Amino acid sequence: MKKYTTSLFAAAALFTLVLSTPATTLADNHDSGGDYPTEINNRPLTLPAGALEVNVGVNVAGFTTDISAGMDLGVSYGIMDGLDAGLTWSGMSFAPEVAANKQIGIGIAYSVLDTDAADLAVVLGVPLDFTGDPVKVFNNIGLGADFRYTMGDVAIHTGSNLLNFELENIAGDFGMAITLDLGIAYQASEVMNVRLDTHLVNIPVVGGGDITSIADATPIALTFGYELDNTMGLGLGVVIGDVQNAGDTMGVRLAFDWRML
Repeated sequence: MKKYTTSLFAAAALFTLVLSTPATTLADNHDSGGDYPTEINNRPLTLPAGALEVNVGVNVAGFTTDISAGMDLGVSYGIMDGLDAGLTWSGMSFAPEVAANKQIGIGIAYSVLDTDAADLAVVLGVPLDFTGDPVKVFNNIGLGADFRYTMGDVAIHTGSNLLNFELENIAGDFGMAITLDLGIAYQASEVMNVRLDTHLVNIPVVGGGDITSIADATPIALTFGYELDNTMGLGLGVVIGDVQNAGDTMGVRLAFDWRML
């Protein structure tokens, strides 16, 4: 469910690690679940028709301050080839206190380009937040143009959260910003992959605010993945909100994904 979160590094899913090997074409990958590749770089950006994917993650942050820890859960389903939808839940917090979280995310992705080298999916993400007093459930919409360009063992990613709309329960203040991100994924083997993501620039278009870039803060997400086969994978991720202040902004994520093809 990485593609349905509106935060770049919430979306830096630990399973998005790229693996290289010879390959079937992406068009073939859409034909049936049996053709779904183990190598993440060769996978289509959306699930095949009828496929079900479950993601579970455990997150720990605040190593130099107050430690926070929790788990999250995501489920996605291939409605048809080239179209999938999903639901994420922020799960449980274990530290500093045990509590059930009240944030969920709803998303849908549609593949508009699917070739051996270039892939593009339009992604809509809507996070819903039932916390706060008063509760403001509907505050944000993310619209992405998730683009991937593959060159041998390397894949370049961008556009995952291209437009971000902020609003107050549909009525009230409105804001819009353009966000550019960059990810580079290396397919180390058929089952191993490494990916590095960062945020390049955020440009407010409506609602005011300053332009911020990688020069102001340098967030990175480094993820390592091991795919047991095309149905199961393990992941380890290190997320740093700002490299210049790494000790206070670093978090670690352990993840597991399972899919029924």
